Amino acid sequence: MATKPSEQQFAQLVKEQKSTIYTVCYMFSKDEDEVADLFEEVLVNLWKGFQAFQGRSNPRTWVYRVSLNTCISADRKKKKRRKTIPLTMDINLFEDNDADSRQVQMLRNRIARLGPFDRHSQNSYSISRFTRAKLRLSMISFCRASVTQLAAFMRITL
Repeated sequence: MATKPSEQQFAQLVKEQKSTIYTVCYMFSKDEDEVADLFEEVLVNLWKGFQAFQGRSNPRTWVYRVSLNTCISADRKKKKRRKTIPLTMDINLFEDNDADSRQVQMLRNRIARLGPFDRHSQNSYSISRFTRAKLRLSMISFCRASVTQLAAFMRITL
């Protein structure tokens, strides 16, 4: 193919080598949708390299190599993707009558009763009762709130 290839020449090549492309794609997947995706990727790569193909080798060999390299690359990318695991939660985050909610409410009530002296430690190396109570409340709330909500809670209350 010494002259500049045309779309008709490309279409003719694909028509002639369609079975070769599908054979390679089916070596990497048995799922029809995935094979169709691989086939499209092979076509894109064939088109990108079609102008550079000089005809020194058999067109079938060239199509086979491009198909194989494309499928190998796609397979590597697929293996790198992490599989996701669906998150299921069997708790109602908005329910306020469980033991944790009662404990959180009890801690809030106790914190509200602390005096100004209790809320601020005179010794910079010790943690005040107020801070310890807030940390306990935060740890309990952590089980029931998202990290974002917890961070917002900590900024507002501490």
